[in-house]
Amino acid sequence: MVTMRPWLSVMQDNASAHTAANTLEGRARGTLNRFSGRPTRLILTQLKLFGIG
Repeated sequence: MVTMRPWLSVMQDNASAHTAANTLEGRARGTLNRFSGRPTRLILTQLKLFGIG
């Protein structure tokens, strides 16, 4: 679990996109912003499905 802010914690899973060599290198250099993009409609739809948002 990683605490990004006092009110926000995230958990890193072992998905292939998160453990790919270029992803790990970008995170190590600090050039990869985890929250660089806007949420997609699919994500928003999934959140609404679970009653979040």
